[in-house]
Amino acid sequence: MSLDFLRSLAFSGELFEFFREDPFGLNEKGANGIQLRFDDGFMKAVFYGIRDGHDEATKNSYQGRPASAQVSSIIQEMWYGNRTAIEQRSQGFHTLAGWLNNNEGNKRKAVTILVDVADPKNPLFSDGPTQYEGFRIKYRVAGPIEAQYVCGDSIKAGAARLEGTVCGFFRDTLAETTYALTCGHVGRKKGIAITGNARRQAVKLGRVDSVIFPTGTGPCNRFAEPAANGVDAALIRVDPHTSIETGEPRRIHPISAITQGDLVEFRGRGRQRQAQVLSATIWKQIDLFKTKTMYCCGDIFEIGYREPVYFQTRLSQPGDSGAAVLRPGLPDEWFGMLIGGHGSSSYASYATHIVDWAAGIYPNIVPIP
Repeated sequence: MSLDFLRSLAFSGELFEFFREDPFGLNEKGANGIQLRFDDGFMKAVFYGIRDGHDEATKNSYQGRPASAQVSSIIQEMWYGNRTAIEQRSQGFHTLAGWLNNNEGNKRKAVTILVDVADPKNPLFSDGPTQYEGFRIKYRVAGPIEAQYVCGDSIKAGAARLEGTVCGFFRDTLAETTYALTCGHVGRKKGIAITGNARRQAVKLGRVDSVIFPTGTGPCNRFAEPAANGVDAALIRVDPHTSIETGEPRRIHPISAITQGDLVEFRGRGRQRQAQVLSATIWKQIDLFKTKTMYCCGDIFEIGYREPVYFQTRLSQPGDSGAAVLRPGLPDEWFGMLIGGHGSSSYASYATHIVDWAAGIYPNIVPIP
């Protein structure tokens, strides 16, 4: 409710002219955002008033709607009401009256115009205006909003039309480098730039650092043909200026603990899909690059719908390649990575094999969500 009051100040209240005409040309001078916030001392005075000044009672004051409504009411009365009435009221306003006295009765000092500027050497920090009709103006270093990559985001390699999904992230603890994981047939080749999908193509994730995809064209598996590549994976070195969002480290679900019928889920192209483990796939031919050339993927597993499907509908869609197969509700339990599908069945590499491949390149690499 207090935020709604700030918005009304900006769009229809006492700061309307400032935001409508932008008299200082802040954007042209390098600003990339403007915020309105209440002065911390002012908010402390308001909350101490509604909580009778007890520290213990103010800890969670932002979480309760009644407190928010009281704050809004006090702000409204302070802004539009009578200062003498505020000073005479004993409960809810005594600390606010003290704040007003300390600020010579200037209510506009309760609100600060905060201007974001990316370059700390920008002249706005030294030459920019410090007030507008009694409202204080402050500057801070803050770049434009950056899209954050998370597990399940859609990505695109170079100019190729083929899209994929971020499975998760790895961290080389020795080199302090972060890598994103996806399928090898999505990353395609070392050095290629990886960006978001068509709506986020200007946001670079990084460049492919290492890539592997299956070889062989006949019946194969990792035991019959140990020299054949059976993993379909790519590590993308995340650009240091790119924002990613991670959580707790993942626990790799061992192959020995995966059971037919296990409930799983995957998040590809920004949506969650429910599935179950159907079978251990000894070998399977997959048209990885949609060129009608078959590549033999050995030792993977099949997932499918949890309930019978009477119409042949796809479980996974184009662009889901790279999606992490996880335990539902437990995103730290990682079964594997989806590499493709046909109809109601999809296929995934085991997480254990992916980590073995990654560790063979970077011995100090560990998975993170």
